[in-house]
Order: sequence, then structure tokens, then C-alpha cells
Amino acid sequence: MHLLGQILELRFNCLLLGWRIDKYGQFYHDIANIETVNGRYIAVDVTQEDLTTLQTIAEMVIRTNFRFDRITVKKADLAKMFKYSEHRVDQIDEYIPDDTYDTVYRCGIFIDLDLSGVPHVRESSILKEFEVIKDVSLKPRRMARGTVTRVFGRSRPVEKKSEGTDSGYTDHTDEETDSDSTDHADAKTDPDSIDHADDESCAGVAKEDEVYNMDEPTPPSQFHDHPQLRDKTSLLHFTMAPNLVTLVRHGQAAHNVDFQHHLPDTYLTPLGESQCQSLPSRFPAEPSVTLLVSSPLKRTLQTTLIGFAPQVQSGVKIEVVPEFQEASALPCDTGSAREVLEKEEAFKGLDFSRLGEDWNSKKGKWAPEPEALKARAKEARNYLKSLDTSHVVAVLHGAFLHYLTEDWAGDGSYHGTGWANTEFRSYTFKDEEGNNATLVETEESRNRRTEHPLGNTEMKEFEEVEGKTKN
Repeated sequence: MHLLGQILELRFNCLLLGWRIDKYGQFYHDIANIETVNGRYIAVDVTQEDLTTLQTIAEMVIRTNFRFDRITVKKADLAKMFKYSEHRVDQIDEYIPDDTYDTVYRCGIFIDLDLSGVPHVRESSILKEFEVIKDVSLKPRRMARGTVTRVFGRSRPVEKKSEGTDSGYTDHTDEETDSDSTDHADAKTDPDSIDHADDESCAGVAKEDEVYNMDEPTPPSQFHDHPQLRDKTSLLHFTMAPNLVTLVRHGQAAHNVDFQHHLPDTYLTPLGESQCQSLPSRFPAEPSVTLLVSSPLKRTLQTTLIGFAPQVQSGVKIEVVPEFQEASALPCDTGSAREVLEKEEAFKGLDFSRLGEDWNSKKGKWAPEPEALKARAKEARNYLKSLDTSHVVAVLHGAFLHYLTEDWAGDGSYHGTGWANTEFRSYTFKDEEGNNATLVETEESRNRRTEHPLGNTEMKEFEEVEGKTKN
């Protein structure tokens, strides 16, 4: 259920209101827009297409394998953290006695109050079967303080529990958590309810040795003494963001030479390979790299494997993420199909499971259009921010780097500093509330780089995307 809340937050930046979970492994969240109108909640406009997107986001979260971290927080601190949501504050006042503590769970960038008493799995990868239920009514539902949209989900752990097995699961079919809601009927009688799963499933509860010990409370000092939790005032949007994100442009590729943009998914040139081979001697040894992220295009994969060979050989994982592909739909910026990449000997051992059939279609979310690119860049930043690791290095492309870092203005003059091949810059995330992820370049990084205009390839890509002409 927390996973459903997380992906709803990522997709809609919404408020989570009512919820229900049952012993058949199905559950829902009622959601509304953060901004109220005259103090009343307004339902989020959700389409069947949104449900498909939510399923894709859920699968990404499961593959990323976020931990479910349990944190005990004093009631007074909970009220401060949830001040953005009157509904959550009302729940805290009603259900949690004064001068006591209650439990919250963090999964990636999502943290929410837990009033259920239901055991939680240790990590998202345990949820091998997670489904956003489609073909259900998405019409707004009335509640005492406005309207909400109800989104259903269903999950199962790796191993199903046999009927009658005591997993420590608590049935909340008849418990009402959303005191404002007027239509939380039992799932068996709700006309908008979907069919139950078979009785052998349970609501994402893993075998006993994978469930947190709910009878052994976390020391209250965990909240007050944790350096990244101290003084936080927004619990829902708290994140264990990486301490440092370093972005790297790929080495010189064939299309970078003599404007050969007609060449498809180009490889590095000999010069490009040489540039990558020099990266280990130029790249700071500290802080050490803990995760590598690469665009799926061949030149970025080569740059990652060659330029960060010492890290790869030491066991640092490479995540191949399609959201980091180049901006334009030029042949040189259109990636190869997953099956083609998997056959390449140089790329053996890389995980291409994130690449869907349409990842290189340049349509929909992948379209080379300003609004689609800004949305994809935001998704990529949120992905980086969600990574619970200390130093992430992402290898990508010259034009998309500007969308990702937001360091240029599309006012016709192409403001911004061009990225040289294998140039790298380092960033931290701005400390901010809401579903925002703003990269801030470090002072050391700004002092290290040399200002130079956009390169010819970047200019060409911006012309293709923006429909502009070079000044």
C-alpha cells in the first residue's frame, strides 16, 4: 500500500487521504490535489492511461529495490511534519495520544504515517507481483470536505502464504481510517470494487523473517539524532537523496564529427575512446563512486564502461535508464532496440530490463518536444533524488543535460554553458518541500569548469527540439 502511495505522489504530487487494505491483497488510496478550493479537497483527474504509467513507475521502484525504513516519531513532531495536510493532522490528533510516539515508513522518496499495525516487508523487490488495478471507476467520489479519486492496487510477495498461515497480518477490512470519507464500504459490497485475489495471497507481507519486528519499538532518539531527519518539517517529502551527483557527457562519437547527425546510435570515435580512457586520471578519487547510471545509447554505455572501468571492476553497479536518453529525434540520438543492445558483446552483463518496447520511439513521454522533455527531465531528477546511495555518477548527453540541470533559458538566445565531451560537473539537491528535485552545482565544480558556448551538436539538437534557428 505504501508503494501505491509512493507512485501516486511521484505521478501527481497529490494528497493521500482515505485508504483501505484487506486480507486478499488489495487496497486503495483516495487522492486529491494539494491545493484546496475554499477549504475543500478537489479530486485528482486520473485517466486509464495514467494507471498504465503508474504501473510502469511501480515496476521501476520495485527494480530499484527501495528499503522500507521504520522510524518512530513523537506526536508533536508528526504534527509539524504533516502541517501541509490538514487531514493527516486531524488523524494524528484523533488516533495518537499526546506525549506518545507513532510509526512512519520510508520507501525511497516517499514517507507516510502508519496507523495500520500491518507488518511491512523489508524492501520493495519482495513485491514481485504488484498491480495497479485498471478498468475501475475513476469518477470523483464525495467526502465530507470535498471530492477524491480512488486508485486501487494489489500486491503479493515472492512466496504466497497458505490459507490459515499466521503471517502477523492484521485484517483492516472493517476499520475506517479516513474519518472524513462517506463511502468506505467493505470491499466485498462496494459496487466499484474489483474482484478479490485468491485466498492464498496476502497484502505484500513477506515470510516472517522478512517482516519488521513490530513488537520491538524503535528508540525515539532515532528521529532526533538522525542527521538527515533532524529539523525536517515535511515528512511526506523527506528523502535520503545522494550526497553528491556527478553528471558526465559522453566521449566524442561519430556524429560529433562533421555534423553526421544522420548516423544511427553512433559509437565512440578513437578520440572519444581516448577521452574516456583519460577520465580515471581526471576524475576525483573522493568521494568514491557508489552507483553508475547511463543513458542506453551506445556512446554513453561505452563511456561508462571505459571511463569508469576501475569502479565497474570493483563491483559498482550500472543502472541503464531510458529517461536519460538524448533530447532530439535525429538518427544519432535515437537508441537501438533492447534486443540489439543485449546482443552486443561489449555490453554483456548490463541490465536492459528498464527498456520498454517504446523507449526509443520518440513519442509520448519520449517526444522531442519542450514540455515532454521538461517532464522527462523532472522524472530523471526525481529518480536521482530517490537513490539511497552517497555518490551517483550519471553519463548522458549534451542537449538533455541542459534540461536536466535547468541551466539554460529557452528564450531564443540559447543561454547556458556548453558541455565538452567527457566533461563532468557535480551537484547536490536543493533542500525543498514538495515533489521537487532541483540540482545545485557545487562551488568546486563551478570553479573547475571553463565557460564556453554551446557546441555545434548541442545547437543542432536544440534547433530540432525547439524549432529555432541559430542566431
